[in-house]
Amino acid sequence: MLSYPLAGDRQQMLLAVYDGHGSQGELVSEFISFEMVEALESDAKLLSEDPAAALPQAGGVAAAKLRERMSNVAIGGRAARLPPPAPAPRPAA
Repeated sequence: MLSYPLAGDRQQMLLAVYDGHGSQGELVSEFISFEMVEALESDAKLLSEDPAAALPQAGGVAAAKLRERMSNVAIGGRAARLPPPAPAPRPAA
């Protein structure tokens, strides 16, 4: 998946591969692909200042949303492990 521009910044883009497995893998991959972009763009300041910190934080947010909204989807196996829930967002400065 290619998201460009990312957070409205023409100097940033997200290139990602979401590889779903199992009977619901395609559904999970599609969900996570959109949620990752939304999570990254929701904290554009962190994305701009520290992309290395923004990626795992966004992954945690996306995984938490997956757990909430798709609780009926069986998630298992080594490839389907999700990161732990994201820490609480940083307070605005």
